[in-house]
Amino acid sequence: MTSHIVDQVRLRGLLALLRIFVLYDPLRMLLILMCLIFAGIAEGVGVLAILPVLGLATGDLPNNKLSQLVLSVVGGLGLSTSLFGLLAIIVLGMFLKAGLTLMAQRIVGFAVADFSTDLRLKLISWLMKARWSYCVSLPAGRVMNAVATEATTAGAAYNAVANCLAIAIQVALFCALALLSSWQVTVVGLVVGGIMIVLL
Repeated sequence: MTSHIVDQVRLRGLLALLRIFVLYDPLRMLLILMCLIFAGIAEGVGVLAILPVLGLATGDLPNNKLSQLVLSVVGGLGLSTSLFGLLAIIVLGMFLKAGLTLMAQRIVGFAVADFSTDLRLKLISWLMKARWSYCVSLPAGRVMNAVATEATTAGAAYNAVANCLAIAIQVALFCALALLSSWQVTVVGLVVGGIMIVLL
């Protein structure tokens, strides 16, 4: 019973944190999301190109549907379907992913700094509006702890939400790629992974 209540409190806290992340600066959040989504797509393109590369490197023609689809799309775009051309697509995909992820992390860094600063300014503003008798009754370190440590911790939580979002997008993309490759194996993997998460 107690663990159920703790889980509900954690879920409410997580939802409140997500609401703060989305509503604090919606335009910046949208920019972060777009960078992360396009970074995931770039990584997915690079990973998809690995399948025919493995077939070409071993000398076997790619015989599964996904490899043939990748080769037909690459050929349809007018790009080379040789080993060198596919390796160039993989490298380009990884570079694009790294650049977009770096851009998203840079935006998150500025957002964390702004969020922490705004929180500190609000705390100080609220403290200035409080009655003097309230300020005198506070323990000496409580206000300093709220302004320094807790604002920094709130900024770290904002950063953690952004990183969690990046990982969730990456997991969703890889699950989609795995489903395209072999949906039976993917379902078995997801079930086994879910069981391991529950047991741990």
